[in-house]
Amino acid sequence: MRYFARALKHFVKMALLVALIYLAMNATDTLGINQQELLGTKGLILLVALVALSAAYPSYGFVERTLEGSIQKDRELLVESMIRGGYSLQREEDGQMHFRASSPIRRLLAMGDDKVTIGQPTANTLSISGQRKGVVEAEFRISSRLRIGREEQNND
Repeated sequence: MRYFARALKHFVKMALLVALIYLAMNATDTLGINQQELLGTKGLILLVALVALSAAYPSYGFVERTLEGSIQKDRELLVESMIRGGYSLQREEDGQMHFRASSPIRRLLAMGDDKVTIGQPTANTLSISGQRKGVVEAEFRISSRLRIGREEQNND
């Protein structure tokens, strides 16, 4: 059910984007096709493409990344890194930290799929999962901070 909901949200977002582009092009008289063509074969091809991309989106739009670390030892660093990235800690349960975007605009643009979860599958491994953009940003911030912290410990 979650897969379908994510695909539907992505379809709505893409359909709104295409509609805005078509409205802007129509307002500036640069559309290049008439309304009959838009509602005909060309429009149908566009609709099929949007449905196909939206159906595939949950499989490539949501990822899980792993890196070396510990929730217990690095908790403050993890929370600080996520806060600096525009996320706030929503809850902590079962060895996982669940973050959501702090900004209502960012939540709206993500259509509610703004959650990033940090877990600990093994003793020395952190897993970061969620929407691809949020996960990649979080992984970069966290791994950079962990690397700097380790280098400082080695220099002491």
